[in-house]
Amino acid sequence: TSQSSVLPSLRKSRSPLRPYTVVQASQPERLSAQGHTVRPRARTAEPRPRPSRSPPARPLLSVVPPPDQRGLHWAEPTVSTKKHLEGVAEQFQKMVSDQEVVAQFEAPVPKFTPSVRHQGSAEWHTLDNLHLRAALYHAPTLVCAIKALWNAIPNHEPDSMPEDIYKWYYGRLYTAVVADGNKQEMALMADAEWSVEAGGPKMTFQQFFEGMFNFVDIWCPTVSEEEYVEYVRKVCMGALHGGGRSCPRGFKEGMPDIPAILSASNERLEWHIEAQRSNRDIYLYNCVRLNVNPLPEITKQLSAAKGKYNLKELKLGGLAQLTELEPLLDVWRLNEGLHTINLKQCPLSQGSLALLAEAMCTHPGIRTLDLTACPLANSEATQCLFRMVCRNTRITTARLTGVLPGPVRMKALQRVEMNFHSHSISREAYHELRRAFLEMDTDGNGKVDHQELVQYFRYHTLATAKPKLKGSLGASSLLLSHMDMARSERLAEKDTLAVFHKVAQLRGEGFNRLISFEDLLHYYYPNISSEVIQGFIQMYNTETDPLSRCNLSTKTIATIFADYDRDGDGLISPQELKEGLLREGLGQ
Repeated sequence: TSQSSVLPSLRKSRSPLRPYTVVQASQPERLSAQGHTVRPRARTAEPRPRPSRSPPARPLLSVVPPPDQRGLHWAEPTVSTKKHLEGVAEQFQKMVSDQEVVAQFEAPVPKFTPSVRHQGSAEWHTLDNLHLRAALYHAPTLVCAIKALWNAIPNHEPDSMPEDIYKWYYGRLYTAVVADGNKQEMALMADAEWSVEAGGPKMTFQQFFEGMFNFVDIWCPTVSEEEYVEYVRKVCMGALHGGGRSCPRGFKEGMPDIPAILSASNERLEWHIEAQRSNRDIYLYNCVRLNVNPLPEITKQLSAAKGKYNLKELKLGGLAQLTELEPLLDVWRLNEGLHTINLKQCPLSQGSLALLAEAMCTHPGIRTLDLTACPLANSEATQCLFRMVCRNTRITTARLTGVLPGPVRMKALQRVEMNFHSHSISREAYHELRRAFLEMDTDGNGKVDHQELVQYFRYHTLATAKPKLKGSLGASSLLLSHMDMARSERLAEKDTLAVFHKVAQLRGEGFNRLISFEDLLHYYYPNISSEVIQGFIQMYNTETDPLSRCNLSTKTIATIFADYDRDGDGLISPQELKEGLLREGLGQ
């Protein structure tokens, strides 16, 4: 038997608790580092751990330096040198020969098979693979992904993280990857990890990055940059938003006071316009005001023309240094023709996501927004983003993969599709067709049968005009003829059968002599999905209720709010609300 029989599917290392790995094969013998069979010490799948560390912060196979070091410090200048990595490979072979790491064949009895996190593969510790793993430390997309994870963890300062927040997240990550763990082990590992990584009251981002890089390096089954990044997004970010461990008490989500920020922005806008500042000057001014380093990738996209606010697109996708958007707030709001913002794969903070959403709620020009692979939004930012696509019907393209949880993302995209088709099913066309349906439904049961439709078509015709908007799907307007006394029974029967056959085709069902109002909408707008049709029905029906009317313009709402907000602080106090209601005659 030779070393080549080691199973290739086993990963680099699978023991976040013990400093050894078991490499399995097919026979009950064990191998030395040279591939010779050696006598087993005991009939157990778990070799003895190193006496110097109990428990270690992570498996020694992910680090494999001399015993007095905590791990392989990928960030150190010497780490990627050939001499250093040769030493790492030699150290691994020595550990195998000393049976601190055991190359073991699969035991014939299942109870001797170790758990998956105590397994691994020696191939990841060859010199070539060590070079590949070390090179990934500085991969820009991986740095960006871990920075996004740092920003997504709540309740810490931008440049530091307290111990309780780190351990809270560590618990979630432990639960996500360790199926056979327990709370006691988790607490021991969290304590050891904190003392090793931070060694003080707070952890810096660099310390967090090194810890997370080592974790991903251990568990990711390949040495591909794309796979490392995907592992961070799916597992590490997924652990943040999964599980049942609540955030420590006494902490609030680190969200900005958005109403106050927007109110202050209103004052600055007048100042910028009066001084004829350029888009570039406004951005640089806000960077200084907020103590944020200006990014040249942003500066070069902003015009230096004084008093000219005609920015159309802002393409910032993949900008790993872009975490805060507040310096751009005034630029967005002054450029009312801005129709596209691309922030794909930017590690935005939760506050920036919420601020962007609130600013775009009332933006008159925005059409396309790309937030693909941005950090997964927390509950407050999620609400803001969903509210944005509901309130601003101009947003007809939104890419939200990775930033919104699955169920919310589907609802948001459905609403975006409704925005796109709002030019087809206009409010006027909807209510006109609704009135026609109620006239058809003579018995008021909510369905139109064959005879009712024939009777209607004896005096009316229904037709659709050609789409007037380029790119619009379905009809752009609906035309209902006036009563025509000259129509014959034969023409009415022909029109009725055409409607019923078309509805049956759209349903994908057999011929049915009952159609609903939703079926009638599908007949006139066949390119619009059932979910969106139902969304229009719910939205337009809600508007007919005076207690829940939701079709006021943003300008009207702003005027009403300003009338109530007498002191102009951007907030309505209970006293201001009372006085406003009295002025409206609603004192009772």
